[in-house]
Amino acid sequence: MARAYALAHPPLSPCMFAYGDAVPAFLQAEAFADLAYAADVARLDLALRHVALADDAAIAPLDSSAKGGLADKHLPVHPRLQVISSEWPLYDLFLFLTDETETPPDMQQAQAVMISRTASQITRQAAAIRPLSPAACHFISGLCDGQCFADAAQGHTQSTINEAMIRLVQAGFIAA
Repeated sequence: MARAYALAHPPLSPCMFAYGDAVPAFLQAEAFADLAYAADVARLDLALRHVALADDAAIAPLDSSAKGGLADKHLPVHPRLQVISSEWPLYDLFLFLTDETETPPDMQQAQAVMISRTASQITRQAAAIRPLSPAACHFISGLCDGQCFADAAQGHTQSTINEAMIRLVQAGFIAA
């Protein structure tokens, strides 16, 4: 599999950390029946790398005091934050594959994850991976895609919005 990938996607840079961006799509296209989750695990690995190497620009403060509160506010997108939605138990797979648990994941359970790191964390291992419900992932994805709070919240329950906001506060991307 690695040889097929290397032949189909030769490196474009001599820097190894810049290699492998096409692995998730490659694995998805190959559609390995017994490793169907592999593309999402590769997306998680890629997100870990991108978050670890992201700029340490300051996180812009969020002003909710203006008329309308947060409804019309946009969350400043930061490269140290990524979310991934998966039809597989991505968080549990991560724990299992990194030997943080011996319990095999329930492969019938969809999970999403949020990957983040603070400015003081500088390694891939320091990035935090937090589980998210698929709905909270969808809400945060909307914010990261530039939607205002009201638009991102459309169709989501209050508990979903609460979960997402708690995760963003815990990760340091919104000041409490």
